[in-house]
Amino acid sequence: MAALETLAGSYDATLDADDGYGALERGQSHVDSGDYEAAQAEFETAESTFSTSLERLESGRTDAPDGLDDYFETASCQNRHLTDAATSFADGAAAAADGDPTARTHQSTGEAELEAVQNCPD
Repeated sequence: MAALETLAGSYDATLDADDGYGALERGQSHVDSGDYEAAQAEFETAESTFSTSLERLESGRTDAPDGLDDYFETASCQNRHLTDAATSFADGAAAAADGDPTARTHQSTGEAELEAVQNCPD
């Protein structure tokens, strides 16, 4: 039962409107409006949420029954890519705030990581 609670808790945090996907969406809205510092803060919130979920999944996976292994694999893969995406977006927002042209590269890397979520497990 603990394995199911770990999976449910991980997905709940990932999909959370305040800290998970919601923070990614708010961060992108801030980027679109040119408020890069607020965007960076939102992306850092998302990164923290996704990495915490990934840690929970990795530790909870050790006690999971064999029938749940594929679910843990998929959720871990998704959170790994989401963590990397949020980190790239945060780095891009920081670069944009400084007028650094690498901001676009970070943004592209983040978008590629978001797309990779659809291919999990990869």
